[in-house]
Amino acid sequence: MNRRAYAGAAILLIISTIVLVDKLFAPRPIQILMDGGQTLQMEGTSVFTLQDVFILVLSAWVSGATVVYLLLWASGEGRITADERPEMKPEDVLRLLEGDERRLYQRILDSGGEILQKDLVLESDFNKAKVTRLLDKLEEKRLISRVRHGMTNRIILA
Repeated sequence: MNRRAYAGAAILLIISTIVLVDKLFAPRPIQILMDGGQTLQMEGTSVFTLQDVFILVLSAWVSGATVVYLLLWASGEGRITADERPEMKPEDVLRLLEGDERRLYQRILDSGGEILQKDLVLESDFNKAKVTRLLDKLEEKRLISRVRHGMTNRIILA
């Protein structure tokens, strides 16, 4: 999202909130009654006109809509999605990974970019659960994909 739209939504939120607060917390009218030389001060009831109600509803709706827009839609803008992610070479990926993820990714890379999960367990010094957890992390990062292959999975570099 461009900065103008974000700033416009923020300004709209501020203005609508100010109008809403102003209408809700406006001081009540005071009635002064004079009865035979005595003055009585009575606080009037807070009555909203149809115009006041319309302004209140409109400002509340605009405030709510801009909050939803700013929180939901604007927060996701500017991020790179998986489809827009630039292609990286496996060597570049290796530099970004650390520890066990890096070792497992290197093993997949050494096998030509494709290996069965059961063979990966046999060739690495990790147990099945550890391999599965590491593959979950790599798959979450969209570095590999798993394809069912009989009783195991075929691990393919993305």
